[in-house]
Amino acid sequence: MKAFLINVKDQTISEVEYDGNFKSIYKLCGWDCFTTIQLNLKRDTLYVDDNGLLGDPVGWFGIAGYAQPLANNALVLGTNGRGNSTAPTVKIDWIEKRIFWITRDPNGIWLLRRHGEKPSFRAITPFASAYLGAAKALQLKPKKGK
Repeated sequence: MKAFLINVKDQTISEVEYDGNFKSIYKLCGWDCFTTIQLNLKRDTLYVDDNGLLGDPVGWFGIAGYAQPLANNALVLGTNGRGNSTAPTVKIDWIEKRIFWITRDPNGIWLLRRHGEKPSFRAITPFASAYLGAAKALQLKPKKGK
């Protein structure tokens, strides 16, 4: 069945063939443990690296409407009413309109870029807000200069 592979290293989205075996998701994406994010009410699902925020990710991206940055490659599939994988109902252009790539410049500044565009502004908000939110919840004080 059709699926869409989000490649963070190349910053591309491509159509791939998925055979329906969940172990094939690991091979397609290059990791060994996943979690899922529901993208819409039609049950289109984003399979992401469950350990992606640990270690040294290959790259980062985000999806409009989802507050957390995502690491490493991902796969878009549909899901039927029984929880089985199907071809996604969305098209590649639907993903392209909602995805943004997150990179770091040589000075350590985080850059956000919509798919198909050059970086248009500098920001640390996805990471800083996540860190500060967790620090507040845990009543930790953020390190100065970070």
